[in-house]
Amino acid sequence: MGPAGFPAGNTLNINTTFENQDYSIGADGTLFTLPGGNVKLAIGYEHQDLKFINANNFATTINKRHINSGYTELYVPLVGAGNAMPGVEKLVTFQGENGALATITAMSAVR
Repeated sequence: MGPAGFPAGNTLNINTTFENQDYSIGADGTLFTLPGGNVKLAIGYEHQDLKFINANNFATTINKRHINSGYTELYVPLVGAGNAMPGVEKLVTFQGENGALATITAMSAVR
């Protein structure tokens, strides 16, 4: 017997493949202007298809993963150059972000 219980002289053949497809779209811009500055909005979406194939002398394993994610971001400046007061040059701005992530994973083995 050889290493890992293989009969001497035999070879373990392994073939591994990884595929990735990634699509994304996004947009951002100014909605309107407040005395503190421009109110801005950004939105986006991304989709990924991942595939991992591992084949050897005994079996082929295929793992697939589909990922969808999106985001929205709103920027609202409360105090800026347009409405600054003595002692208050800049107030912390409100900035909110909402992200979502959905993942679907599939695995199959062919023997």
